[in-house]
Amino acid sequence: MSSAGGSHGGDYAKSSAQGAWVELTFTGTQAVLYAHLEYTGYGVGTVTIDGREAGSINFQRGENKVGTLDFLPIFETGDLGLGRHTIRITAGSANAIAVDAFKVFDGTAEVVSNEITIVTEALQEAEAACSPQLQSAPMKEIIFAADVEELVAQAEGYELERYTASGALRLNQAIRYARRVLGRANPTQDALRESRELLWQGLSGLEAVTVDIPYTSASDTEGGTRGFYRYEQTAGTWVESGASGRELFANRSRTPGDYVSLCFEGTGIRLYGKMDANHGWARVILRDVQQNTVLYDERKDMYSASEKFDELLYENMELEEGLYQIKVMVTGEPSGNLNNACVGVSRAVIYKGGRGGTADGTALEQKIAEMEAVDTSAYGAQTRQAVADAVAD
Repeated sequence: MSSAGGSHGGDYAKSSAQGAWVELTFTGTQAVLYAHLEYTGYGVGTVTIDGREAGSINFQRGENKVGTLDFLPIFETGDLGLGRHTIRITAGSANAIAVDAFKVFDGTAEVVSNEITIVTEALQEAEAACSPQLQSAPMKEIIFAADVEELVAQAEGYELERYTASGALRLNQAIRYARRVLGRANPTQDALRESRELLWQGLSGLEAVTVDIPYTSASDTEGGTRGFYRYEQTAGTWVESGASGRELFANRSRTPGDYVSLCFEGTGIRLYGKMDANHGWARVILRDVQQNTVLYDERKDMYSASEKFDELLYENMELEEGLYQIKVMVTGEPSGNLNNACVGVSRAVIYKGGRGGTADGTALEQKIAEMEAVDTSAYGAQTRQAVADAVAD
């Protein structure tokens, strides 16, 4: 045991022996670990709960200055369900770990009659009784039926015909489960929490219906959204070729500056083309038409010793809803074949809507509300600032 005026009870348990551990067995629903942190000489401890890996804890201060932090709530088990549980923290190296105190909850009140087992540097077991004088620690949030009802109403308001069958099915299953839970006289917290998580996952995991635009849907003017536009400095440079399922525009003249482009409205794109021994380097450019900004501009090696049709050339599934232009330009630079630098483009798959922005926004607002509701008076200055920064972001 080491003394520290700011620690709970004036001391804390510390070990610098790799493999040394501190363990708490308790009857309750969750536990919070309070730690002693220092800037130098401290390391990382691994956490297990009921024998299962549960993450790690860094006992070294993140601030670039000398000093310590005492009685800092640094790890929370989450809701384990009422029962007998064991949490163990093991030193991962010769750098020190320091445990100050545990606080245990039984779901409605604090549990104080527990024992902490400590294996010290000398690997001799000792026991220390928990104290009832700990400050308040964060409790698991309470989920209200009205919150789940609101999410169900939001989910039922989505036009599911715009989405893939698998995405719509997942969301419908989440809605049905939530409706069954809400239909109970007194739904449990676990059931309400599970309903909310499934609805969040269903809403944010919706996949948009794709629109396949093959080369045969070429538009007459650049900027049209009906299909590909081809720019060629010499007429007939871009040649349509290939059998069904292998269609492509092929620039066999290798004229630098020639390109095919496609304007599209949506939230994502996957672009496909042909690779073979006669192909060379292409340049792929993605532009936000409305903002007039270039989002991507990189070279793509389209050489392959063997012929490959319908290869994925480029994808971006993180676009905001808007109007974009994808362009594949001939560079004239050979790759594996010094005598050829052809370029071939076959099709594009456009993803329209369905990124789940509304659902993500709802979840984010709820998370912010949770963070703002946390009483941080018992936390250190660094932790309070981190919470404030997260809310601001």
